[in-house]
Amino acid sequence: MYWTFLLWLAALFLREAVADKEGVFQDRDTGLTFYQTYQPYKLDNGRGMWFRIAIPSPQPSGAFDIVTQLIVPNEVGWAGVSWGGGMAESPLLVVFRNANNQGVLASSRWSNGHTAPNAYSSATYTVYKAGTKINGTHWQVTMKCTGCTSWSRRDGSKPSIKPAGGHRLGWAYSTKKPTSPNSATAAISVHDNAMYFELDFSKGGNANFASIVGKLQ
Repeated sequence: MYWTFLLWLAALFLREAVADKEGVFQDRDTGLTFYQTYQPYKLDNGRGMWFRIAIPSPQPSGAFDIVTQLIVPNEVGWAGVSWGGGMAESPLLVVFRNANNQGVLASSRWSNGHTAPNAYSSATYTVYKAGTKINGTHWQVTMKCTGCTSWSRRDGSKPSIKPAGGHRLGWAYSTKKPTSPNSATAAISVHDNAMYFELDFSKGGNANFASIVGKLQ
């Protein structure tokens, strides 16, 4: 009973913390409108990461590109996103700073189970200088993903992200940096924690998406 109460209390804390830090964000660096959520990973002081997404508007009927932006505390060695929610058979994004902590790499990964993910060529990431920066407390990366909104599984099913309404994503992190942080295919450690979150993709719509993204460098 005691442990059930503690778990309920922790879940309530996380839910309230996220509710206060979710909504539309106008990004001056890129000119894009993002929909964002803050996901705490430490209960001691609410330390966490920002996840932001921007998509085309009107809502596309098929697969579409996503621009995503992550803001990550410096204590984090790598951070990851699962576009399908779970680790297995879903496009995965892994981001980390390079060896001298002056740049950020985005790595496309895939795993058929709960094993170390390998490089995944069906989804590609373009990291932009606009919206990518590092300071004394956090690092931020802005990137476009092509191939993250539709994929194929071994059973023949073809999951996809719908541009209207909420979609469940997954995130993970580790305080350990990859073994070779100058390589996008560097081996990564097992995550310290992982969790699900939901984002309403329609609230990150951008009428001039293609034009704005086309000008980013």
